[in-house]
This record gives sequence, C-alpha cells and structure tokens, in this order.
Amino acid sequence: MNPDQRMPRWVLVGLLVMASLPALAADPGSRVNTAVQGRWVAGPISLNQGGVIPVGPFCRLFTRNLNQFQTLSFNTCSPRLSKRYSQLRRPHWTLIPWDRALARAVVTTTAGPYPASSYEQAWRDWLKETRVLRRAGAVRLWSTKIDLLGNGQFETLIRLDHVLYKSIVIRGGRVVYQSRPPYCGYIDSQLYLLPSSAPTLAKAFNQYAGSYGDVLYDKKSKGYVFLNWQRTPAPTKFFSVATGSVIISTFYDKPYGSGFIPGCYVNWIPARPAQPPKPSSH
Repeated sequence: MNPDQRMPRWVLVGLLVMASLPALAADPGSRVNTAVQGRWVAGPISLNQGGVIPVGPFCRLFTRNLNQFQTLSFNTCSPRLSKRYSQLRRPHWTLIPWDRALARAVVTTTAGPYPASSYEQAWRDWLKETRVLRRAGAVRLWSTKIDLLGNGQFETLIRLDHVLYKSIVIRGGRVVYQSRPPYCGYIDSQLYLLPSSAPTLAKAFNQYAGSYGDVLYDKKSKGYVFLNWQRTPAPTKFFSVATGSVIISTFYDKPYGSGFIPGCYVNWIPARPAQPPKPSSH
C-alpha cells in the first residue's frame, strides 16, 4: 500500500489487534508493572514499487532521544522527550469546550478506498464505546496554533482524546470490541487541522491525519514532525523482534499534491536475556 493511502483508523486498528492477539493473549498481565530493558532502533521504510526511504537525520536524532529511556514500562504513557535534546518540543495544547460536531469531523474526515458509510459507522461505533467516558467528561478536545508549512501562517490544530478507546476485531463474522490498555494521549488521540484557518491545506492534511496522535516541533529545522505511536511492532522487514513502535512522518504541500511522507520506523527492541554460563568440563 502506498504510504499516503489510509484506511479508516478503526479498521486499521482492528487489523493490527487481530495480528497481535496471540502475543497479547500469552500473558496479558506480564507488562503491567514490569520494566523491560531494551533499545530503540530506527529503520528505513520499504516502498511497494521497490527501494526504501532511508533513515534521515531527524529520525536518528529522535532515536537517540528515545534511547535516553533504556527502561520502559509498557503500561505507562510517557512523552519520551529527553532534556538533553532541547531542540525537540511539543506544542502547548489548550483545552477547548466540548463540540460534538467538531469531534465528528475529527473521526470521519479522512480519505481512502472505502465508502463514506464506513466512516459514518466508525462515528456511531465511537459514540457507543465512549458514552460513559463522555458523560464523565473524560473525552476532551484540545487546540494549538502551529505554522505547519513554516511560511509565517499559523493554523489551528485540534486533538481529540480517546479515538481508540476500544479496538474492533472480527470474530466469527461478528464485530467484537477488544479492551485496550490504559488511555495514552500520544497513542489514542487523533489530529485534525481546523478548516476555517486554511480550507485547502486542512483538506489535504485531514485526508491522512487519522493515523497521527502526536506532533513535535524541531527547533533546528524549524519544522513539525508527526508521530504515529503503536503498541505493536511496525510492519517492517528490518526487525525480527520488537514490541512497540513509532512511525515518524512530515507533511508536505506542493503544487503536485499534499500529504504525509513517512520518514522511518522506530521500533523498541527488547534486550536479549543474558545466557547462563556453560557448565565446565573440568
């Protein structure tokens, strides 16, 4: 699939969960309070037409930043920004009043090879699965101002909480909602560019923004990068063992089109346990 093609996020997550169910089911409580040693490794992205997108300078920098955290608890949501890399920062997010119409736009505004009815179904499913959370005021909308293209024009970026409150899997031809780990704003949110600030740009951005819940500003390059955090390994042939990953992308707007360009996969590779010493022959 072309990196810029996106299926509805609820379908994508369902497929990811189905692929990872055997591993999760083996020991569902094993990572609750367990710190696991390992390291982050950046890898190139394979292209369907052949070749790869090589690992660029930002990916190498961000991977070094992540490796400041050698011990991770997979039940803890961490921003994973080291003070040693002060050129990286997240925008300041401001909580805004709840707006159901805006939340619907965030969930349903995307593009892909699926009929509009599938996105409407995703909205109905989301309403059903977040009903208790919404009544408790736990589902929120946030906004921030960013200069997306670095041209001095600021756009309003929206973030919706709990887009992935529960994953959808198919069992015996029926839709089943799979419980997920505790909510993490970096993984379980979705970004949306408010059309009123830049209609044409927002349309292009929102077509492909469904996979992204986190954004960073790089003060050195004076640009933004978008992060698609996953609790499962990224689909790449360059790693044999991995738990958790992030896809780093940048957004472009050119005369020939607009969209996200994946820059690299960064997978978390568990450290191999130390091998016991071989028995002496003496």
